Amino acid sequence: YFEARGESVKSQTGVACVTINRILDSRFPNTFEEVIVQRHQFSWYWDGESDIPKDTKSWERVMKLSTDIINKYDNGLYVDITNGST
Repeated sequence: YFEARGESVKSQTGVACVTINRILDSRFPNTFEEVIVQRHQFSWYWDGESDIPKDTKSWERVMKLSTDIINKYDNGLYVDITNGST
């Protein structure tokens, strides 16, 4: 939501892929939470602004997309559209 809510679904999917790719890369932490909160990785987390979503419709769309991507990942159906970008 905070990293790409105003972007296309493809761009939002790319952010999710980068997050998953980092989890799979030994240079990064191995959980979603640890990757997201890692210092200086995702600017929205460290910008000092509120992390409470204000746009409910965008939040719901991003949550659905995220859930779909994680479910595909968990079920071996994940497709990385970034070709391994971290």
